Amino acid sequence: MKKVTKIAETASSKVKLKKIRVAAYCRVSTDSDAQLESLEAQKTHYENYITSRDDWEFAGLYYDEGITGTKKDKRAELLRLIDDCKAGKVDFVITKSISRFSRNTTDCLELVRKLLALHIPIYFEKENINTGSMESELFLAILSSMAEKIIVLCTDEPTSLTDAYAFIKIMAMQYPKSDLNVVINQANSIREGQRTYDTLLKACTNFLKINPPLLGIIRRDTRVRDAIRNQTPLINRFPTSEAAEDVIAIARKLITE
Repeated sequence: MKKVTKIAETASSKVKLKKIRVAAYCRVSTDSDAQLESLEAQKTHYENYITSRDDWEFAGLYYDEGITGTKKDKRAELLRLIDDCKAGKVDFVITKSISRFSRNTTDCLELVRKLLALHIPIYFEKENINTGSMESELFLAILSSMAEKIIVLCTDEPTSLTDAYAFIKIMAMQYPKSDLNVVINQANSIREGQRTYDTLLKACTNFLKINPPLLGIIRRDTRVRDAIRNQTPLINRFPTSEAAEDVIAIARKLITE
């Protein structure tokens, strides 16, 4: 009689890889029909996106309608998401962009740090930022600050100044509470950059009765072209160049204001 040997099932064969529980957060700033349609599109997108991955488990969709993005304590669904993260119901959070998550720099960084302390990263789709792999919070802080501001970039060229003034005029008329700021680019010197800003400011003061502040001046630098050719960020390739120093100064101003 032939002997049959039964091979015992190994423990490893019984182990199933634990799926990552992924939740999505959406927000629209008004309750208009167009915005709510956008919200519905976001909800459909995230549910399909998350469930399409074998290693992800859909942990829920959290969304706030017609709610301000500047104060987290006014957004019930965001707070519910944070509570569920604390309760161990979520492993990973996805959201469309930093501005959808929070337009308030302090709140944004506070929420990111709070979730990272729970070992829960956030992925911002638009900016392609995964907070779980960030070496520094600097980039996130800059983008979050920019989400609060409207930065008007112009040069000393007449057409650029005209376009900048026209844009500021539209924003001032349609969105009077906009936080408008000016950056002068490709200035031959700080003095000439200041002169360009003064020209724009004079028009805004005389005709629009507003005074958009100067955020910074970026000097003309031939090394910018070299950095572009080599597809390397200027501040990495030429960190001590004038233009790089100007960009860093603006970034520091953004995250300290």
